[in-house]
Amino acid sequence: MGMFKNLAETLSAIKRERRLSTTNFAVELDISRSALQEYLEGKGNPRLSTIFFIAEKLNVDPAVLIFGETTNEALAEALTEQEQKELLVRLMGKYLDQMFASSENGAADLLRDILKTVTSCLDERAAETQAAENEEK
Repeated sequence: MGMFKNLAETLSAIKRERRLSTTNFAVELDISRSALQEYLEGKGNPRLSTIFFIAEKLNVDPAVLIFGETTNEALAEALTEQEQKELLVRLMGKYLDQMFASSENGAADLLRDILKTVTSCLDERAAETQAAENEEK
């Protein structure tokens, strides 16, 4: 899906549009220059909370940063319903991992296990769909 590639391209476009140096853009976003550089290169792995923070600073919808799309219609066209569900499950999983990283909470572990199971099922379904499409060709 290229979430981090879209983030890199979108941030780069905004930076160019505003004619800012990386340092000045990092100051505007209130993040470190090194973190911004990683995001611009598509190498960073920002937390979901960081994406929301940056979106707020830029006054844009977080979906713009994640998908590189500016409207819900464009987003709907860019992703199938299944892909939207898969992304939601993966983002929820990342969010829970971050939220409960240091927690010894049984509920958190249960939720994490449920999301891993759902993600695994989605991966299997995607593989089956791809195999069926390849057989048709």
